[in-house]
Amino acid sequence: MHIDQNSIKRRHVLSLACASAASIACPALAQNFPNKTITLVVPFPPGGTIDAAARALANQLSSLLGQSVVVDNRAGVRGSNGTSFVTRAPADGHSLLFSNLTPLAITPHMTADGNVINALAPIGTLAYGPQMLVSSKLNSVSDLRSMKPSLGHAGNGSLSHVLASLLSRSLGMRLDYKPYRGLAPLLNDMMGEQVGAAIVPVGAIVGLREPNSIKPLAITAPHKAMPGLPTFEQAGIGEATFNDWLGVLAPAGTPASIVSRLNLAVNRIVQMNEVQDRLTSLGLMPQLSSPEQFGTLIKLYSNRMATVIRQEGIQIS
Repeated sequence: MHIDQNSIKRRHVLSLACASAASIACPALAQNFPNKTITLVVPFPPGGTIDAAARALANQLSSLLGQSVVVDNRAGVRGSNGTSFVTRAPADGHSLLFSNLTPLAITPHMTADGNVINALAPIGTLAYGPQMLVSSKLNSVSDLRSMKPSLGHAGNGSLSHVLASLLSRSLGMRLDYKPYRGLAPLLNDMMGEQVGAAIVPVGAIVGLREPNSIKPLAITAPHKAMPGLPTFEQAGIGEATFNDWLGVLAPAGTPASIVSRLNLAVNRIVQMNEVQDRLTSLGLMPQLSSPEQFGTLIKLYSNRMATVIRQEGIQIS
């Protein structure tokens, strides 16, 4: 599930035309923003895909807006620590959240803060992340039905846990789940054939030094790094077709003029060749959006994830 980039480009072509590389300023936008350093909060540890994408964004955002943009990693509780920090920040555009779907559409349904999205103002997406079904033992999706392998995931309450549940539903059968504390130990055990299959981000496989021992079986959306790989729909497991995504949000109440200015800047950055190359190398695909489209995307995912989490009794480990 991802936003049609072509339709968004058509909608934004006039808006982007009025944005200069130096200031990204249109007459209707706030003229005094930014007037100090912008903090881009990443609710996950440094060193991962999300952190790398955030730093690529921050570098370009600093150049376009003429102010320093610093990345602040605030990990914990499946992303809720950093997310909550931004919701409490002043609504002036100088404290922003850069997140994937987990803290916004998954974690809130397993914690007391189920309405965190109401405390945030969506700005726009940077990219979406296709997910892959992979295995070191199986040769095709049909082998899942005949061999019924254990299904690894990156920890209770993670995206891969929810997708594992959706995969079981798609297959019409219950597979045994094997939780891990993150993707790295999961992939290590998979290379040692200690776990049968898993759904992981494309970037997790692209970044492996020895990927040949892990076989991609299907992908949620086409990616240049995995040409010709069947999609989940084509493989008959369409119910589990959910991409991850990365986007920028501000505290609720941030003036619309500032949200618009930041959206213009993010969309301009998404279209830069060097940024697109960096995102692709991380297993991501560039994605434009308006604030409204990003907000709709969050709600769609949140509603679907809430149902699965409730019915499966998924909890944070």
